[in-house]
Amino acid sequence: INNYEKAFEYFTLAMTLSPEDELIFDDFMDFVEISAFYKQATDFFEKQIDNDPYNTTVWFRMGIVANTKGDYAKALY
Repeated sequence: INNYEKAFEYFTLAMTLSPEDELIFDDFMDFVEISAFYKQATDFFEKQIDNDPYNTTVWFRMGIVANTKGDYAKALY
């Protein structure tokens, strides 16, 4: 029903509870592309990195979001 804000909230909750679940992340990325919530997704991953700076999965996922958005400089770091 196009309630993207609520869907984003539930996706981030699901990824927080099950951070290694690739299916949730794949669905989240589909959602981000459809809804164009690139900024919100980047902010979410930056918060996760602040909490766990050595988590390679979060760094990798943030790079994917940045690459999908076309922010190639951010995708590299």
